[in-house]
Amino acid sequence: MPHEPVSQRMAVGAFWLFAFRLLTRVLGAGSTLVMARILLPGDFGLTAMATALSFAIDALSQLGLQQALIRRVERDQSLHNTAFTLQLARAMITGIGIVLAAPLAADWFSEPRLVAVLYVLAAASVLSGIRNIGTVEFGRDMLYQRQFVLLSVPRLIQVPITIAMALIWHSYWALIAGIVVSKMLDVIMSYVMHPFRPRLSISGWRELLAFSLWSWASSVVAIIWDRCDPVVIGPAIGTAELGVYLLAVELAMLPVSELVGPVSDVLFAGFSEAQRDGRSPVALAMPVAQALILLVMPLMIGISATSGYLVAALLGPNWLAAQHLVAVAAWLGLFAPFAFVCQSALLSSGYLRSNFVANALASVLKLGALVGVMATTKDIATIITASVLIVAGEAIIFTTILARAEPANIMASLPGFLRILTAGAATMIVIRATGFGWNEVTMPGFQALLTGLPLGIGCIAVFAGFATAFWYLGGRPEGSETRVIRLMGKVAGPILARLNPAG
Repeated sequence: MPHEPVSQRMAVGAFWLFAFRLLTRVLGAGSTLVMARILLPGDFGLTAMATALSFAIDALSQLGLQQALIRRVERDQSLHNTAFTLQLARAMITGIGIVLAAPLAADWFSEPRLVAVLYVLAAASVLSGIRNIGTVEFGRDMLYQRQFVLLSVPRLIQVPITIAMALIWHSYWALIAGIVVSKMLDVIMSYVMHPFRPRLSISGWRELLAFSLWSWASSVVAIIWDRCDPVVIGPAIGTAELGVYLLAVELAMLPVSELVGPVSDVLFAGFSEAQRDGRSPVALAMPVAQALILLVMPLMIGISATSGYLVAALLGPNWLAAQHLVAVAAWLGLFAPFAFVCQSALLSSGYLRSNFVANALASVLKLGALVGVMATTKDIATIITASVLIVAGEAIIFTTILARAEPANIMASLPGFLRILTAGAATMIVIRATGFGWNEVTMPGFQALLTGLPLGIGCIAVFAGFATAFWYLGGRPEGSETRVIRLMGKVAGPILARLNPAG
């Protein structure tokens, strides 16, 4: 079988990760609906407290060991054994941290039951440390169909087991047991899916920690970027307004979280393979970012234009205030792909310090800007507008540091970006002229869905028409449009051939 291009394998990998994310969403929503009829709200609240603390401690101890193995040119079994040993040590330290934090958390939340729950989650954290490190090869070789099986099987088994335990116990312990079962199944599947059998060794610790410590530092400052919104905004505007703000941003960012998220998981492996083949990930970064924005732009416009219908259909009349906020927050998606792509390019190229500096500067910018905005206003629309500008600043920071790390012809991508922005502006003018977009909607949910869905599809179709027209008028240059069309053909071709073998 001929070797497939990296871009095609990245697209297939993104598809499999998107499929896993979709499966997780469906299983999560279904199990929540069932469990909500069996357990009490307090059971979910207690579990949320415990998992939030344990996940936070786990995030603070992430070392990026898998990334270090993926980007390495040569495969080395001794490094895999060292990574397994460090992984186990990290898991044990995380478990100890959770145990030590348990009494403090119980006092802070005035919830003594947290102690026993956190002790169990600490044991589950240690259990995850014996996971087979050999499965990292699935990411290195971009075998994401195997990754899909590896991740999906534990989830498919865990859900019915958790529901069964809830029916038997009628207690929050069913939720905690479900988490433990999931980790156990994940460990078992890692050994079933990959033949590598790790051993304890520290022979390659210097090489791994040289990468991992910078990766850890970047993940720590990234936590500030991800978590500072409720900490800074919440005390000033209150829980109700904060809920509206967070939900509006989450809804508006669906194109990024559900499309760019899976792609970014594959980018590091793809860029690392390009690096091993002698190509510069930095040179590939802007074309990839351009292609992502070409895909995200029509979805972003659609969410912004149909924000009233979207909120009315999904959230109901109690969330009327969120309609305008979603329309503004949708513009976060215009700038978010830059950080995803640049970070993967910097890490895969070995510019670990530059990646840390970019994350640190972006986090300081966001924290400082939010504090400054909150000192002058409590208006949520203004805060979300400031958030859009902050993400634009993040994109500038990452792009600038990427260009400084390695000379790359970023200016060559400007015509492609201008075509996308022009197509987006033309689409917005047309939709605005129809009078359907950006309206306050008070109609019932199902009617709002029936009205908003055609409008959203129309936004995508109009953008596609303008983007194609501007590309043709520009002489059909090699750019994001060409890459997307070519990639769609390569991915769709084998699928269509299987569906119609006679043709």
